[in-house]
Amino acid sequence: MSKHTPGRWTAQHDLRGTTNVRIITDGPFAWGVYGPKMRIANVIDVFTSEDEQAANAVLLAAAPVMLEALLIVEDRINRGWFPWIRPDDVWPNAVRSAIAAALVR
Repeated sequence: MSKHTPGRWTAQHDLRGTTNVRIITDGPFAWGVYGPKMRIANVIDVFTSEDEQAANAVLLAAAPVMLEALLIVEDRINRGWFPWIRPDDVWPNAVRSAIAAALVR
């Protein structure tokens, strides 16, 4: 599997007048139907409200930023920046699990 499309991702309503919300990027090499923006995904669900679709799209659009933050935390864990970590602390494993869920290594 290849890497994800580089961020910055943004959620916006589809410009064609539908209730769909799309996630776009203006990153390198992005060029789409609507100009210099490339569609990453559409959030379409006939069973949820437009507000919920928009909230889901915003959360998805934040994924690259959240992944970058988690990678920084993991790096700090690995470098010993948190000497108070105990073997029974769950948050270091939660950080690593979230990263693993987002990446194919």
